[in-house]
Amino acid sequence: MSMSEKFEQLEKTTKAAVNEHNVDADEAISDDVSKLSTAEIELRKRAIEGMDEGLRQIYEKEKEAYKDHRGDIVTFNYDRGSVAAEINRNPKYGEAAVNLMATALGVDRSTMYKTIKFSNMYVNKKELETVLDGAENKGMTLTWSHFVNVLHIPESSSSTDPHEDRRKMINLAVENKLSVRALAAEVKLVYGNKKAKKVNNVRANVKSLFKQIITGSCRYGLKLKTKVDELLSDVNEAIETGSDEDLKLFAQQAASVNEGLENLAELIDRVTEYTGKIPGTIIKNSSERKKTSEKRDDSSSRSGKSKIAR
Repeated sequence: MSMSEKFEQLEKTTKAAVNEHNVDADEAISDDVSKLSTAEIELRKRAIEGMDEGLRQIYEKEKEAYKDHRGDIVTFNYDRGSVAAEINRNPKYGEAAVNLMATALGVDRSTMYKTIKFSNMYVNKKELETVLDGAENKGMTLTWSHFVNVLHIPESSSSTDPHEDRRKMINLAVENKLSVRALAAEVKLVYGNKKAKKVNNVRANVKSLFKQIITGSCRYGLKLKTKVDELLSDVNEAIETGSDEDLKLFAQQAASVNEGLENLAELIDRVTEYTGKIPGTIIKNSSERKKTSEKRDDSSSRSGKSKIAR
């Protein structure tokens, strides 16, 4: 079943799910979706009903994007992952909204989270397209399966960029014109059976979390600055050439941007309040640990002298 057929099916399913009439599933939907269980239809219905207006608008656009997709799956998944990543980063939404979106669209959650991770591998789509074009110039086509293989590589431990090792492996695949199977073998050879999973060692986990926060804030800040620079450079021309309706829309969008950034600034203030406490907490705990250690050493010393005296 093609992507378009899949989402035509989904559209019929979701329409059936929100149908106000009390009819059997087999009567409400066409033959191609009649195999969906009542529970699956109900899940989609609840997912859509659980969205606010903003998320519902994103869902409608995503549904059309999936439905109308033709051609290159790599850049398509980058675009879809970028949308999902924005939802995930938005303090108003987060992971719960990503899960709602996946359910409503009929996309496997693990696939959606793969696209999110993939979208974070490159600063922007142009950077990704440069990699794809470079591969084509060398007589090789990078497929979605190539990228899925490198997504299994653990986050880089020697760099503030968690995706550095993944991009290096893609570059290696291009230089050596590796097939998907050959790349999978190379990943297994270099990284064994390790998967990108939560580290159990708490100290290693703290190091990883610091790295993710630092890298995430830097890369997201750069993306945001780039987009704002583009907006500022084009806004005067847009105002001069736009219709009254366009200008009205621009004004509304500008107000929405300001509101969103104010919410983001508020969240950043709250986060920096927490992170600002970390150095003091470390110094305090380190001092207490040192005192405890000194008391233990002093106690051991007195105990040793007592034994000698006897």
